[in-house]
Amino acid sequence: MNRLEINQTLLDHSWKYFEIHSDQRIKLFNFYLVIMAASGSALAYIIQHKNHSALGVFLGLFLVFVSFIFWKLDQRTSFLVKQAENILKNLEKEYSTKYFLFSNEDVNFSSQNTNANIFTKKYSYRILFNATFLFTGLLGVIFTILSIVQFFDVYLCSFK
Repeated sequence: MNRLEINQTLLDHSWKYFEIHSDQRIKLFNFYLVIMAASGSALAYIIQHKNHSALGVFLGLFLVFVSFIFWKLDQRTSFLVKQAENILKNLEKEYSTKYFLFSNEDVNFSSQNTNANIFTKKYSYRILFNATFLFTGLLGVIFTILSIVQFFDVYLCSFK
């Protein structure tokens, strides 16, 4: 096998690896959003109906737990994607810089954000996904606290 065939084999293998794990990352996030939407609907119903506040505690904690689990899954799939990107960057270095795609990404991304404000700046998947996980996890904490308060309010009111 000559060098060109070896590079092509490595390229095919790395690209397939990249494709599988980047697709898996998006699918995981989509699944997370579906779970959060369903949980959010259930929590909105529970907040309106105080007699189900004990279930609200469970669902609020569920939001926190699921956010943590999907955050960790995203870290894992992000790592796997980066593994493939590193191999692809190394393969690119054997050719002219005008063909660099993965190798130039960091520099090009940073230069696009040089004079950008919070609304025009481009953010990575990692930053946006982490913000979503954090925001939803905090909402879970808030809903848990609200449900606990409602539970004790209903419980204390029933003995008055």
